[in-house]
Amino acid sequence: MKTIATNTLKLTFIEDGILEMMYLPGAILNKENSIKNYQAYDTIVGDKANLKRLVILGDNTELTEDGRNFSKEQDVLRQDKIVKQAIVMNSYLHRVGAYIYYKLFVPPYEIKVFSDKSSALVWLKN
Repeated sequence: MKTIATNTLKLTFIEDGILEMMYLPGAILNKENSIKNYQAYDTIVGDKANLKRLVILGDNTELTEDGRNFSKEQDVLRQDKIVKQAIVMNSYLHRVGAYIYYKLFVPPYEIKVFSDKSSALVWLKN
């Protein structure tokens, strides 16, 4: 398994075509940290396509406005390589917020929010 980490994110290909993106507990995802995260993302992904992303948000992960705006721009640039994305969040309020956000920003790939990793993996594999 190939892994790359920053101070806020750990990226690992856990299975062929499934990239686990684990945001560390207490991570503050401002623009500066997001730049480092996308550099790491590009390094591990390279020219791979048909990615399935498993995004896991650690407890107390905070996304600042400048981090959110930067991340949205960067995701648009990479969206043609992604086929599915599962997001795992423990907090019910965060899941509701993500649901609303993805209703407004509709990516061109399947996306679903989960409360546990095992359910997210089952969905990604199907």
